[in-house]
This record gives sequence, structure tokens and C-alpha cells, in this order.
Amino acid sequence: MYTRDRREVFYTNIPSGTYRFKLKAANSEGIWSQEMASLEIHIATPWWRTFWAMGLYSILLGYLVILLYRFQLSHRLAMAEGDRLRELNEWKGKFYTNITHEFRTPLTVILGMTETIQKALNSNEPAKTLRAMKLIKRNGEQLLKLVNDMLQLAKMDQGKLQLKTKQIDVIALSKYLAENYLSLAQAREINFSIQTEIETLIMDLDHEKFTVILSNLIMNAIKFTGENGVVKVQLDTAEMDGKSFFKVQVEDTGPGLTANECKEVFDRFYQSPLTDPSHPGGTGIGLALAKELVQFMGGDIGVDSHPGKGSTFWVQLPIHRQAQFQEAPLMSTKRMADPEVMKETNLEPHEHSVLIIEDSPDVTVYLQDCLEDQYQVISAPDGKRGVQLALDIIPDLIISDVMMPEMDGFAVCEKLKTHILTNHIPIVLLTARAMSRDRVTGIRHGADAYLTKPFNKEELLVRLDQLLTLRATLQKKYSSTLSGYKREELGLADPKDAFIVKVESIVRDHLDDESFSGDALARELYLSPSQVYRKIKALTNMSTAVYIRHVRLQHAKELLFEPTLSISEVAYRTGFTPVYFSQAFKDAFGISPSSFRSKN
Repeated sequence: MYTRDRREVFYTNIPSGTYRFKLKAANSEGIWSQEMASLEIHIATPWWRTFWAMGLYSILLGYLVILLYRFQLSHRLAMAEGDRLRELNEWKGKFYTNITHEFRTPLTVILGMTETIQKALNSNEPAKTLRAMKLIKRNGEQLLKLVNDMLQLAKMDQGKLQLKTKQIDVIALSKYLAENYLSLAQAREINFSIQTEIETLIMDLDHEKFTVILSNLIMNAIKFTGENGVVKVQLDTAEMDGKSFFKVQVEDTGPGLTANECKEVFDRFYQSPLTDPSHPGGTGIGLALAKELVQFMGGDIGVDSHPGKGSTFWVQLPIHRQAQFQEAPLMSTKRMADPEVMKETNLEPHEHSVLIIEDSPDVTVYLQDCLEDQYQVISAPDGKRGVQLALDIIPDLIISDVMMPEMDGFAVCEKLKTHILTNHIPIVLLTARAMSRDRVTGIRHGADAYLTKPFNKEELLVRLDQLLTLRATLQKKYSSTLSGYKREELGLADPKDAFIVKVESIVRDHLDDESFSGDALARELYLSPSQVYRKIKALTNMSTAVYIRHVRLQHAKELLFEPTLSISEVAYRTGFTPVYFSQAFKDAFGISPSSFRSKN
């Protein structure tokens, strides 16, 4: 740098390091010196840029990265834990709902049948007493089985379960156990069979544990097999790796399982999503217990299944003969359906009809026993067929379970309460769901009453009487006069009013047509004559023909206020001959048309 007259120089922003400053000077005459002066200068590194500072920065940065990672990890873990707790709560809710249903349904039958026995004893009806006692026994055994299954699982968890084997004829035992389910299968219209080519097979076996295994497999197959389905139990032996096995296969024609579901079906509390979520698929204990017991006995269990093609559950137990021999219980004849319990109810002609929609045959029998003295009782085994029956027969009352296959009780309510033929029918929901939110859901879907299992028979009868009383009030409303609504007001809030307005509108359009009948009205409504008859009868307590005449006469009463119209003209305008009009008008209103006109 040439400084001219200045005797100083400035260097700025020089990086740290060691430098040599050199100086060359000239005198006043401009002669430069031959030698240079030099000075070594060291510029120190600022502390924030030292190696240690950089190391500290790296440590701080690493620490911040770790903190950020741990924060994000803890956030993700918290979200995962929240999801897990939410799933756990949902699982708990579903499990408690299902196990409650499993307990409440047989308890409903047991408690209800005690009342039946008391009345039957007082009235000396031994057949009814015997039927009630058999139902109590069956449902008591069902409760005991559920409790025993839960206790078996608890013992396995605590490591207290012991194997108690004895030599036994496993073929005879299997037949005996399987034949116990013939009545249940026949009640559900399932083709149930037991097949084996082996007459006897003596082997070491824990009788109690094998009973639990086979019973759970058969119950599971029957539960998920629909009407006219097939459940087949096959008994055989198999050889594998030089060892002999006793093999049991339970084949059904139910909904089947996917490959993933086949892996999970033996997990505790698992329930297949192929089943209707509203339908109680059980507690998810049975198959899990069966698997753990089979493995505890040194065997193997599995399932072969495809969606829509049914399932085959199989069990293989090793054949050993080292224990003490014991006779197995034998069945001399097959247990067929109990005629006292499963027979069709002989319906007597009653004024009112009740449709029971319930998937439990025992609860259906109990409800029939409660109602058959006062009502004509019809039953349906699931929601889908219940809706179809309701549309076909249009009953006076409907009692429906909530948790059912095909269609649950809430869906039944919504379907029937929005259909023109059935929106007037009172519906009582009868269920094991006792939570207030379930009641609210039922009422929101249109239920008129809600009873929790186990229920009191007298309470049920009183509820039904109250609903019939309300319907009688509705009949009085529609039979006293015309609706007063106009054609453009068909979109009414009350669907019952909308139906009546529509009927009145059609009849008014054909007032001068003397031949207009109930069949013609049914064609206009796109319904069958019997459906129209039952709907109008339920709403007005009149037959279709009588109600058409009622509409004609009510309109005639309005026309009589017109002084320009003669009574004959009024008669012809409303589809009557003058002579018949006078008689019909007097029968309906207690006064002749001429007297009515003179008074008004």
C-alpha cells in the first residue's frame, strides 16, 4: 500500500493467523531505502471460533437434535398410547357389551320362566311346567359353561391348570358331546351331522378339557351358520412323522374367514369383522380357550376357511395309552329337538297381533309364553326377516331385540318407522344393552319403548297395553272426521298423517265413481289390497270399504252446506244413489241429510 504523506496504514477483517508486516520508506528527496523493515504480527482467533468453541457448538447442536428427536418420539409415543388406550376402551366396551348379552339373555329366560312355573303349578299344567324347567336347565348350563370358560382362562394365566388324563373311548365321548347340540341346530334349521368310520378309539384324554374344546368348536359353528346351513363333525385318525393323532373336524357353511382372520381367530376376545358388528358374536373366549387347552394337551388346532365358503376348524391330539381306563358316557339314542320346547306355538284368534324379532330361540319361546294368552304371536329369527314379516302381515305391535344378525334392532326401527306401511306400528326394543346412550339411540331410531333384559313380564304387558291405548287414540282421531289437510300438504312431519292424507286425496279424486273400491285404492297406492286393509284398519279401526264410505260421507257433509246443491246432487257427487245416501248418512251421523241441512 502506498501511503504518500501518511505515516499510518490500516488493515481490517484480516483472518486470524501469523503475518509478517514489511515496510519500505523513502527520504524527502524521494530516494527509497534498499532494505525493508519487517514485523511479525499474530492475530489471535476469537474465542467463539476456537476449536473448543466449535466442539461446544457441535455438542449443543447434537443435544438439541437429541432433544427434538426425543420430543417427537415422546409425542408419537403419546399419540400411539392414546390410540392404544382408545382401542382398549373400545375393546372393553365391546367385550363388556357382549359378555353382558351372553349373561342377560339366559338370565331373562331363567327369571321369566320361574314366573311361568309358579302360574303353571297354580293352574295344574304339568306340560307347561316341564317345558319351563327344560328351558331353565338349558340356559343355566349355558351360563355355567361361560363361567367355567372364564375360570379355565384364569387358571391358565396363573399356571394352576393341571392335566388329568384317563384312558377313554374318545369316539363315544365325541358323539355324546356332539349330539347334545342336535336340538339347538334343529331349532335354527341347520343340518347337523356326525360322521366317523371308526367305531372305537381308546386313548389318554382329559375328559373335562376335551369337552370344553369340542363344545366351543360346535357352538361357534352353529352360531355363525345361517338357516338351512350345514354343520358337520368328522372324527378320524391321522399319522404324522411316525406318530398317531386323533383328529376332529368341525365344518360349517358360515360366512368364512380371510387369511389374516384365520391367524387371529384364536386370539383372546377376537371377533371377526365379517360378522354384523351389531350382532353379539360372543365374548371371544371360546376359541382362544380351545387353542390353549389343545396346546396344553400337546396337540394342535387350526382353521381352513375362505370368505363366503364356510370354515373347517380342526384339532389333532396325540394318541397315548398310559393312563387308567374309564368308561365314557354313552348315548343309546340321538337327542332330537325337545318337542315341548321347540314346537310351533298354536296361535289362537286374538284381537291384536305381536311380531317378535329375536335371534335367541329360548327368549322367543319365553316371550311367546308371556304373550300367547292375550295376543296372536308371530316370530322372526333375525332383523331382515322380521322387517319382511312386518311388511307382509302388518302386526299391531313389534318386540325386537337390538343385537341380531343380518340387521340389528336399531336398523329394524329405522326401516319400519320410515316405511309407509309400518310407520304406525309401536316398536318395543328388548335388549341386554342397559346404557343410557343405547336407550337414546333406540328412541332416536323411532322406538316407542325400551326394556332391558332381564325384564319383568308385567312391565312388558303394561307397556304393550299403553301402546295399544295410544293407538286407539290415533284411531279415534282419524275415524272422527277427515284430516283437514290439503293435497299440497302431503309432506307432513307425521308420516301417519301423510298416509291418511294420501288415501283421502285418492278417494276424493274418485268421489263420483260409485265403483271405486278397496282394490282400486290399492292399485293407486301401489300396494296389495291386504296391505292397504291392514294399514287402514290399524290407523282408523275401519276396513278399507268402510273408510272409503267414511271419506265420502264426510265430504258429503261438507257439500250439504252448499244451498245450491240438492241432496240428490250431493249423493251423486259423492258416489251414492240418493236412497242409499240417506240411509248411510243417517247410520253414520244419526240424522238424515235433509235434517242436517235444515239445522245448519
